[in-house]
Amino acid sequence: MLPTACELFGGPDAVAAFVAQFTDILYDDTRINVYFLNEGFVPPKFSLCLTNYLAVALSCDGVEYTCGGMQTVHGGMRISAADVADFQEDFVAALDAFAPGGLPEGVTSALLGAVDAVGQAIVEDPNNDATIYQRIGRNPTLLGFAADLNARIAAHPALSSFWADVMAGDKLAACYARFVGADEEVAGPMRYGEELAPLPKCQHLGDAHSDVTGINDAAIAVEDFTTYMIEVVDQVALSFAGESQADRDVLVEVFADQCEAVVTPANDCPSAHEVVDVTIDNPAGWFIPAHDPMDPPMMPGLCRTFNVAASEYDFVGEVWIDDFSLTHTWGGDLVITLTNPEGDIVLHLLKRPGHPLVPTGYGPVFAQDWPVSFLDAGDTNAQQLGKNYMPGDIVCKKYGDCKLYPPPDIMEPAMMFSAFAGVQASGDWKLCIEDHAIDGNTGYLYGATLHLDKVKHSL
Repeated sequence: MLPTACELFGGPDAVAAFVAQFTDILYDDTRINVYFLNEGFVPPKFSLCLTNYLAVALSCDGVEYTCGGMQTVHGGMRISAADVADFQEDFVAALDAFAPGGLPEGVTSALLGAVDAVGQAIVEDPNNDATIYQRIGRNPTLLGFAADLNARIAAHPALSSFWADVMAGDKLAACYARFVGADEEVAGPMRYGEELAPLPKCQHLGDAHSDVTGINDAAIAVEDFTTYMIEVVDQVALSFAGESQADRDVLVEVFADQCEAVVTPANDCPSAHEVVDVTIDNPAGWFIPAHDPMDPPMMPGLCRTFNVAASEYDFVGEVWIDDFSLTHTWGGDLVITLTNPEGDIVLHLLKRPGHPLVPTGYGPVFAQDWPVSFLDAGDTNAQQLGKNYMPGDIVCKKYGDCKLYPPPDIMEPAMMFSAFAGVQASGDWKLCIEDHAIDGNTGYLYGATLHLDKVKHSL
């Protein structure tokens, strides 16, 4: 009786020994090992399934393949024809090493036929172009990308000091490559931070850069990151992203998105900011009621709210008031305040300018068509507004005093808009106007805009 293909190969134990040699080659192959060496992949199970699959192909007695179907197991992995070709190349190399003198024709054809059937079942990208990862040349290209990146950093006079302690060895390049490939838009098979041996373990970028310092122990600043993006990443992407501008843009964006993870302070990154404008508006005007503060109880005056929606950018970076449109015939009567949503900071934008030096306060006239702004970078102290006015002079119109800053010289303690920095941004900001004199001078509020530069990270 003629020996079976299984017997000619050496039996099930020989198949298992061959698979051990093959997987050693496979896991060292940087072209395709990224499909395997991620957390969740179980090498012993893979070896057992492959051993049984090949043993069945060789007609080994008593062996059954009970693992999942090839299409089911590999579905959604976006495996390309190039990936399969590399797998088959490694398989042939393992056969040559296992049996240097060759195997009987029937044994070789059975094994290669089994591997070819796997390839036909699992290929989802026959033209090697369904994803950026495939189009640019897969992991070998990413490793080259990362090596070039490292070389440019090491040679850059302004950047090399930050990475001087970590440039040696292959870990930085390997982790760079995995980081790019794992991006959702690049769509590679690797998962960053979930490496299995023999790959080096990669850290979250924030952890990896938390102790990185340059000259004079300076942390990575946004200016350093900008230099890195323009003079390193952009140039490398031009070389490694083929002919597609869209693909190059994605590779650059992968790094740009990490500004907040590596820069100190993170709020210096453009991606950490969101500017919102909230406007209140009433063409007919809201009447500002008058009340003599010497005749308690004091009435609440006119209050309106700016509702700021919650988002991931929920800390105040900067805040100011613009397009503040009102009418009033004697500005020295008015007290204007802005209160944050939590109610613990009340900023006086105006507090009876000229009072108490002048009992009635100064007499600037506010006109609807001449709105003003309140901001820390204003050029006129709101508390001096109207000091040198003639009767009837309109704020902003005659002297150009349209940008007002809060009156820190009368506050205890002195306060500016900067007092809001770092507080919660979302919620109802309250703008209140009080008229402190019943003297026949009245007015209306027509509108205002609250500008918020919100940031992601607490200050």
